[in-house]
Amino acid sequence: MDTTTPPSLPGNRINVYLQTLIKVKKGLPFGQPVCVSPSHTINTTEGLLHLAALIGPHIAILQVHADIIDDWSYETACQLTSLSQKYGFLLWESSRLLNASIDVIGRIQMETREMRNEMMDLIRKTYTRGIVKTASWSPMASAWSSGVPINNQEADLLIPTLRTAAREAVSHTLKTIQTEITTERPLCRPESGASADENAAVSARKQSTISLTQTITQHTEDVPQDSLEEKRRVPSIPECGESTPCSAEAGIPPPPIYARGLVLVLPSMTQTLFKPEYRRTSIAAARANQDFVLGFISPDPWQVTSKKEDMFEDIPDEDDDTAPGPYSTNEENPLPCLSVYSIIPYQLGVMDGKIIDEVEEDEDGKAVAPSPSQVEPNNPIARRIFYIVEQALKSRDGTDEVNTNPYTNTKVMNGRKLLHCPIIAIP
Repeated sequence: MDTTTPPSLPGNRINVYLQTLIKVKKGLPFGQPVCVSPSHTINTTEGLLHLAALIGPHIAILQVHADIIDDWSYETACQLTSLSQKYGFLLWESSRLLNASIDVIGRIQMETREMRNEMMDLIRKTYTRGIVKTASWSPMASAWSSGVPINNQEADLLIPTLRTAAREAVSHTLKTIQTEITTERPLCRPESGASADENAAVSARKQSTISLTQTITQHTEDVPQDSLEEKRRVPSIPECGESTPCSAEAGIPPPPIYARGLVLVLPSMTQTLFKPEYRRTSIAAARANQDFVLGFISPDPWQVTSKKEDMFEDIPDEDDDTAPGPYSTNEENPLPCLSVYSIIPYQLGVMDGKIIDEVEEDEDGKAVAPSPSQVEPNNPIARRIFYIVEQALKSRDGTDEVNTNPYTNTKVMNGRKLLHCPIIAIP
């Protein structure tokens, strides 16, 4: 299955979906496409699903630290996917960086051809194999860029390897689902003479053998036939959360669970440990692979990055292979979009030394409330998210008034959109 965006839609379907959520998901705090990063103390499937059910109506992305979930399994991924379908948010496996082949100054390590091939195979298997199998269920993953020269992106092995691996993983998932659905049919009745002969042979065997066959059949039926597409067993909403309609009832489209994308780590312009060329080549890699690279995760605070007007100024347009591409600024050909993920500092989640869910009212004695177009959250974790976003907006804009225009987080720079997504760590 082709997981890239159709030619009529520049960029990746995941970024298109994020832009759609900003427009239609009324529960987003002040219209911001919030990404929540769970605490390291959440290390069980039950705890992770409980959190996802609580905050699902109010987020755009949930980071999943699968490596620290003690009882992680295929069923965990299925239930997370079901919750993302129910409430309309994306999943981002963020516990690992797929590419670790650069040193601390952003210089790619010297490798022979054989070493590079072995490294690419290891990265591919890190993405698709093992217990977690990120590519089979998570729309989003993270990596450093390869650090190839800006004008020679064709030499990059990392992004093409991961793109191909993602397509193969999705195709395998779809094939597995089809196999699970169709395996019941030959168990019920034979479709050919050979099958009839085999069935007669089974009937002639001892009763114990027939009993074993029935056990295998029951096991097959227990496998989720709809795996990642249809409704599965979903944990009920915790009592402290309000009864929120599912995404379909609220007019929110389900996420593109078979789309895949990569978020590149982008060093800050002020970080001296990294060479400026590495930052530039990371941006060039994203520009050249907008069907698969979603954007960047930045070390700078969200209040800073979302105000920047010069994120791409360090790369002239002539260095950008995608600048003269087919995308124009008119409505018929919408601009490509890159997303930038940056954290809201934890200090904004604390007031007078207290965690937000311990505070019922603001300093004027009024409860923190979202704009009228949004859903008032009835659980403490959701209230904390709303408060943190509110304070971050005030800090960014330098005012006590919160701009609730949901489109202020999208900027147009050098012929492309930048979608700024705040990351909030929930302890």
